[in-house]
Amino acid sequence: MSRSLRPILIAGGVILVAAVLLVLLIFVFPKQDGDPSAEASPEPTESTQVKIIDADESQLVSFEVLPREGEGDSMLVEIARDDDGNLSYTVTPAAQYFDYDGAKFHSMMYSLTSVTASNMVEEHASDLAQYGLDDPWYTLRCTYADGSVIDLCIGNATPTDRNYYVRLGGEDTVYTLGSYLVGLLTRGDLDYRQITLFPYYEGDELYESVSYVKLTQRDGTEIELSLEDAENPSEGIVINSQYYMTLPTQTACNDYMVKQEVIDVLATLENTGTPFDITEEEYAEYGFNNPAELEMRDIYDNSLDLVIGKAVGNGYHYAMLKQAPDTVIYVTSSSLTWLDINYIDLMNRTAWYVNIKDIASIEYTIGGESYLLDMTHAEGTTETGVTRDVITATLNGDPIAEVNARRLFTRTLNFRIMGEVGEDAELPAEPYIRVIMHRLEGEDMEMEIYALNDRQYALAVNGTLDYYVYKKNITTLEQAFETVLAGGELPMSYDA
Repeated sequence: MSRSLRPILIAGGVILVAAVLLVLLIFVFPKQDGDPSAEASPEPTESTQVKIIDADESQLVSFEVLPREGEGDSMLVEIARDDDGNLSYTVTPAAQYFDYDGAKFHSMMYSLTSVTASNMVEEHASDLAQYGLDDPWYTLRCTYADGSVIDLCIGNATPTDRNYYVRLGGEDTVYTLGSYLVGLLTRGDLDYRQITLFPYYEGDELYESVSYVKLTQRDGTEIELSLEDAENPSEGIVINSQYYMTLPTQTACNDYMVKQEVIDVLATLENTGTPFDITEEEYAEYGFNNPAELEMRDIYDNSLDLVIGKAVGNGYHYAMLKQAPDTVIYVTSSSLTWLDINYIDLMNRTAWYVNIKDIASIEYTIGGESYLLDMTHAEGTTETGVTRDVITATLNGDPIAEVNARRLFTRTLNFRIMGEVGEDAELPAEPYIRVIMHRLEGEDMEMEIYALNDRQYALAVNGTLDYYVYKKNITTLEQAFETVLAGGELPMSYDA
C-alpha cells in the first residue's frame, strides 16, 4: 500500500465510527426528559403476605406450647371467661414460685388468632424436611369452643432474612413468618412469669413506707436499719432520728445518709431482662456461692428477700429471690451501691459512748454551774419477768426519778460529731463544759467542750481533741438540768 493512501484511509475510518455512534445516541438511547441523574422509581410489586390464621379470639379456650422433645418444656394455658367477659387463666404445670402475668397471656391470644405470613414459599411441598417442618422445633396448638384445633408449626430459619418457615398442622403449604413475630409466639414459662420486687413509692412517701432494711455484704457484715415509730420511739436511741441501726451495733442513724445511701438507692431496684433457671451446681458460675443479700419490708407488710450474685456487665447483677432459689433475674447495679458501704457512714456518730450500767456518778461543770449525778444499781425484773437494771439516783443530793436519770444520761452522750478539729485550732484556757464519768470499775472518762465562738464548739475526750459538735446538743443538756431541778420530767424525744 502506498504511504500516501494510509492517512486518507485512517481519516475515513474515524469518520465512519463517529457516524455509527451518532446513530446509536439518537435512535437507541433517546434523550431523557428532566434531570439526567434521576433514577426511575421501581414499579410497585403486589404484596405476597397472606393471613394463615384468622380466628375469633373470644372463641379461643386454650393454647398449648409444644417444643420439640429436649428443647424446652410444654405449657398448657386454659382460658375462662366470666359473665362480664373478664379473663382468667389456668396454667399446667402450675408455677412453683411466681404468678403469671395475665396481660401477657391476653397479648398472646391476640397474636395467635391473627397470624399473617410474610410469604407463601411452596404450596404443596413434597419435602418438608428441607424446611425443618417434618419435625418442627416448636408447635403452638390453639383449641376453640367448637372443638376445632389449629396447630402452628415452626421450622428452620430462612437462610437470608432470618425469618422462619411455618405451616399449619395437617397441611403441606410452606410460609415464612417474621422473626419478631416468631419471638412473640415462642414465649414460654419464663417469659410469662410475673416477677415483682418491691412497691414503687414517690417522693417522701418512700421514707415513710420502708420500715426495715437488712443489708448483708459479701464479707458477712450485716447492717440492719429500722424506721422509728414516731408515736413510740425506742428508749435506747441516743439521738432523736428517723432510722435506728440494730446491727452491727445499736445506735441512732444519720437520717440524711440513710436516705441518700440506702433508701434512695434501693428505690431504683428493678428486675430487667428475661429470667432463666439454673441448678445449685451452677451457683458459683453466677456468684451465688458468695452472695450478698437484701431484706426489705414496708409498713404494708410487703417484703423482699433478694440474693445478689456477681456483676454481669453493662450495669446489671445476677440476683434471685430467696424463695425461688433456682431462677436467676437481672437487677440494676446502680441499686446495689450498698454492697461496699461502710456502716459507720450511716451512724449518727457521737463523740463518746458508755453503758449506764457501768457508771457510779457523773460530775458536770457547765458555764460555771456544777452538778453531781449519783446512781446506785440493783437488779430487778419487768412485769414479763425480764431482768433489768434498776437505778436509784440523786442530783446534787436530791432524789430524782429513774426516768429522769436515764434521760439525763442519754443527753450526756448526745454530742453529735459534725467535723474533725484541725491541729492548729486555738482553744480558750478553760472548757465551757467538763463532764467526768466515774465508773463502777475501771478508769474514769472525761469530756471537755470548748466554745471557739458563738456557733462552733470543739470536744476532747480523755484529753484528746478530735471533733466539732453541734451547739444544739449543748443547749439540750443545759435545758435538761433546768427541767429536772424544777421538778419536771424530761421528754423521751428531743431535738438532735
